[in-house]
Amino acid sequence: MNEHEPAEAQGGDDPLRSSRKLETFGRLTSAVAHEFKNLLLVIGGLTDLVLNRTDLERSARRDLEQIRRATEQADELTHYLFTLLRKPACPPSLCAPNALVHPLERLLGRLLGEKIALRAELAEGIGSVCVDAAELEQAVLNLVLNARDALPQGGEIRIATGRVEIAPGTPGSLPPGRYVALRVSDDGMGMDEETRAHLFEPFFTTKDPGRGSGLGLSMVRGFVTRAGGEVHVRSGLGAGTTVELLLPEIDAPAPDAEA
Repeated sequence: MNEHEPAEAQGGDDPLRSSRKLETFGRLTSAVAHEFKNLLLVIGGLTDLVLNRTDLERSARRDLEQIRRATEQADELTHYLFTLLRKPACPPSLCAPNALVHPLERLLGRLLGEKIALRAELAEGIGSVCVDAAELEQAVLNLVLNARDALPQGGEIRIATGRVEIAPGTPGSLPPGRYVALRVSDDGMGMDEETRAHLFEPFFTTKDPGRGSGLGLSMVRGFVTRAGGEVHVRSGLGAGTTVELLLPEIDAPAPDAEA
């Protein structure tokens, strides 16, 4: 074997070339996952519209509900893959939480159905956070859809933003400073202490088989932890649930949300 031959001719592979191949493959897979996610959103939305009809036969409704459950599970797994693939290519950037919630509010209002009211309570004057905006959007979507599942008879879901000050000496792992709080609350059935203890474990779910992978909340906590924040959960049986994301506040304006 000639030591001056290119690595390809020697049957080997140049590490830089391999890295570029993996990067290209990752970007392609991420793009496909993104498009597939959009298709699932359309399928799920149209299925919900048909399910809202009152003249459906029982067998047709049962089939549509199975389609909806399969769509939700595929969407959750696609989000998981999408998040993993985006990490190397999408470094954190400044994001305005209020600007992110506004378009989600319109989208979720159509997906939650007539029995569930969605209310946004967005505080004025809060700063930016340094995150991957796609991951933050996914986290909010995940929390709202979980809240929806806790309201089988209908109810209200609230998305709120605010500011939290962590003073020196405050118990917990967060360093002192200002944090943006993003809360998703529902007035549903709530959770007992044992369920809360396992809530963020990968693959733990209280949903029926086929209705969820149990990865969503573990992904939310992983994303928030990487951003330097924490996730807090307040819940009790019959008292609803509030999930609070605390993210370090940045005193700088985020880029124009429309741009």
